[in-house]
Amino acid sequence: MQNLPAVQSPFAEPNQEIDLRRAWLTISRSAWIIVVCVGLALAAAVVAVQRVQTSYGGAATVRIEDQQKTPSRASIAYLGGGADYATSIAVASEIIKSRTLAEAVVDSLGLRISINLPEKTRQPSHFVSDVKLPPTSPNVEYTLERQPGDLVKVFVTEEPDSIMGTFPDTGELQLRGGGTLRLTRLARQTPRIRVGVVPRLDAAEGLRGVIGVDQTNKEANVLSISFRGPDSIQALRIPNAVAREFVVQRTRNEQKTAKGQVQYLEDQLAKLTADVTDTEASLRQYLEKEGIPSVQQEQQTLSQEMALLETQRRVFQQQKDNISRAMAVLLEPDTVLIRERWIRRLMATPDFVQSQAAGGEPQRLELLTNQRNDLLTRMLPNNRDVQVIDNKIEEAQNNIQVRTNTYLLNLDQQMAALDPRINAITNKLKKIPQQTIEFAKLERDHRIVEEMITLVQTRLKESQIQSSVVDSSASVLDEAVGAVPEASQSSTLIFAVAVFSGLIVGLGVAFLRDWLDTTIRTEVDLANIVGVAVVGIIPNLQQQARSVGYRLPSPKEGEEGKPAAGREYQTPAAEAYRTL
Repeated sequence: MQNLPAVQSPFAEPNQEIDLRRAWLTISRSAWIIVVCVGLALAAAVVAVQRVQTSYGGAATVRIEDQQKTPSRASIAYLGGGADYATSIAVASEIIKSRTLAEAVVDSLGLRISINLPEKTRQPSHFVSDVKLPPTSPNVEYTLERQPGDLVKVFVTEEPDSIMGTFPDTGELQLRGGGTLRLTRLARQTPRIRVGVVPRLDAAEGLRGVIGVDQTNKEANVLSISFRGPDSIQALRIPNAVAREFVVQRTRNEQKTAKGQVQYLEDQLAKLTADVTDTEASLRQYLEKEGIPSVQQEQQTLSQEMALLETQRRVFQQQKDNISRAMAVLLEPDTVLIRERWIRRLMATPDFVQSQAAGGEPQRLELLTNQRNDLLTRMLPNNRDVQVIDNKIEEAQNNIQVRTNTYLLNLDQQMAALDPRINAITNKLKKIPQQTIEFAKLERDHRIVEEMITLVQTRLKESQIQSSVVDSSASVLDEAVGAVPEASQSSTLIFAVAVFSGLIVGLGVAFLRDWLDTTIRTEVDLANIVGVAVVGIIPNLQQQARSVGYRLPSPKEGEEGKPAAGREYQTPAAEAYRTL
């Protein structure tokens, strides 16, 4: 039957759909294979899960102050600017993950310790506590052997003869380089332990690789410091230590910066003090060079003096003009009437009367004129007495004229004496605008330096207070309080993948086994192979022969006791033959 040709049945329909019943029969016949594959996959998952190390996670949060408390030197010198909070957060993140901070945390927690024996135990916190290792501690391995009397002998593994000492198991164990550690209860029950000291830089770089820093909220200046590792104790201690060390270093840096700023500001204050002295000297030298007490005062003095001189000159000129107009009568023909009018005009001129230019001659002239008028009432003009008075009048007039001319000349001299002074003051007043500009420039430089001194003094006080008061711009908001195991999700995933993989492999093997099986089980299988229709089905004669139903029954006798003409077989095979 195996050599029969696999001929496509003409009765088979093309593009026949999948027979779900046959597929289910195939899966049912190979159920034990699927179960075995799933079981093997689960066994492999159990082994994998046992090898997966449980990881613990912890997180601490740090708050960065909104206001920048440490002004930069540029802001001190030039009134500064606003703080870029996004940059502050980014800088804080880099500081938290810096090698310097990692080395400080490694030293404070003793993270350079590794447990090399027992081999299955890799968590240092389960065996040692209170580790203190200076940065200069050598990178060696120590062997701790339990001794009678609750003692522990410590020596370098590679140098068995170099015994560090024998110490009580509950006390501090001394290491090279000034390092110390204490044993936990589990370690005190272990006969031999090997403790290694890894390089400080390697421990710091390893710590940097497992520390995570994230901003919890884009709108808040809060950073989350997370750590994941196999040690549940370190999962709490490390993020808290990193957060505290960050705050300590930030405070230390701010104080250091503040002290540096104090020194810088003191230097600037000394420099500005020298500058203000120079500007004051420049102002003084300029005033001395110009010969003035101040530009405003000089301008006020010159203006007042100029107004006074011009007033005096106008008074002199007015007197001269008034007296000159009064003297103009003398240019007319010399008659008695003209003389009398000239005298009356002179006497009516206030400037002439107040100046006393002619002394007492006008009064004498007036008296002589009155005498002459009296004589003329009794005598003729050519009378000798009248002529004598005329001569006296003429003499008085001449004296008045001479004295008046002398007074006018004196006025001209006084006005001439005022002109140089007026011209000098005018020239000085012309220089006032330029002097004002130059003095204002020097004064502005002096004022700027004084304002800078005031600003630096204010900043200096602030920096001095900040350098003496511990007030960091960062603080620990929340510390890690519970280590959360994070391996459960990995175990669940491993088991899920194992079950799924076992099912896939089992189903694949079941269908492959069915595809490779050439046993004819149904009429359809036979029809597909031979390519003809099935006419009848004969049961398996071998199986029927082993059954009671296949045995031949005894022949039936006739009515007359004779054997029957033939045997009547009642087996399924006989029935099948009869049907065929």
